[in-house]
Amino acid sequence: IIPTPGHTPGSTCLLLENNLFSGDMMFAGGYLGRTDFPGGSAADIQQSLQKLLALDDSVLVYPGHDEPTSIGQERGFYARS
Repeated sequence: IIPTPGHTPGSTCLLLENNLFSGDMMFAGGYLGRTDFPGGSAADIQQSLQKLLALDDSVLVYPGHDEPTSIGQERGFYARS
C-alpha cells in the first residue's frame, strides 16, 4: 500500500508484484487525478507522483479509468514537462 494523497486526502495506490493499481491518482498519457475535490491538493499529488515515478520503469499501471500504462511510459511524459 502506497499512500498517495492529492486527489483526495486518503488516496492510496496498491502495488502487487509488478502491477500498480493507481485508482484516480495516475492515468495514461501524463494525466493525474483531479485535485478540486474537498481535501484535494495539487502540491500533495505532485509529491505522490514522485513516489510512483521512483518505481521501476517496468511496473504496469492500471488506473481507475481508461487504458493501462507503465511507469516508464509515464516517466517520459513528466520528463518533457
